[in-house]
Amino acid sequence: MRKLCPGAGGVPDRDVDETPPESPYLEPNHSPVECHNGAVGLARRITIWLMVAFAIVTVALLGYIAGQAQPSTHPVDWGDIAARVGPLLVGLAGIFLAGYQVRLSDHDRADTRKAAFQQRLYDKQLEAFFELYVALEQLDNEALLRLTAELGNTHGKVPMTPERRWALRKELGPTWQQVALARQKWGLVIPSHVAREIGHFESVLVAVTAPPGWSSRSYPAELVNHVDPSGPVATAFTKVVRAIREAIGTDPLSEAMLKQIGAAAPPEDER
Repeated sequence: MRKLCPGAGGVPDRDVDETPPESPYLEPNHSPVECHNGAVGLARRITIWLMVAFAIVTVALLGYIAGQAQPSTHPVDWGDIAARVGPLLVGLAGIFLAGYQVRLSDHDRADTRKAAFQQRLYDKQLEAFFELYVALEQLDNEALLRLTAELGNTHGKVPMTPERRWALRKELGPTWQQVALARQKWGLVIPSHVAREIGHFESVLVAVTAPPGWSSRSYPAELVNHVDPSGPVATAFTKVVRAIREAIGTDPLSEAMLKQIGAAAPPEDER
């Protein structure tokens, strides 16, 4: 949908594309406000031209007054000059102050827009983290349950057979697909260090479910031949949770909240 942006100061309406983005990250019509930016730019240009015009008129009037004054027959009346030029100087000072105020207002609005965008990005990251965590936790739980069952079959003495590893990957396929969809949906807002830990978790899971005829160039042998692969999988998932907590700021926010409510630190024997 395209919408006309009303112009300011006689400026014709501008055609602004307000097509809602096909993305989960932004709501419709939440793109940068081009109408506002155009109005601020127009006000700035008008202010500058008015300042230049007042400066030219002031200089011309001073030159005209000085040319009309003849020191030999008509002494210069400085009071008359001040009476004529004074209002122009006051007006020029007012224009300069107005331009400075417009500039300050523009900076304030830019800071406000930046803060609003940062808050919206953080809100979207929270939504992404919770959705990803649910999908990853389900995959981790299912993988650990199946790997623990396999550990009972092998008595923790020998690795799983290649056929059983490959069958395990197929069994985890539907749950794994939910993780892939969540990563695809929120890939733009996930911090890079969180994405790395999620990728590491999946790479560990891929290695412990390597297909028959695997190559050491694609899969680490220590993971493929691990007699208890549930350990590396659980460790990798723990790193994912730690990265998400750091990105959210769970500990700093919790400490700040405790300080605000005046919560006392726990006794030494309870720490």
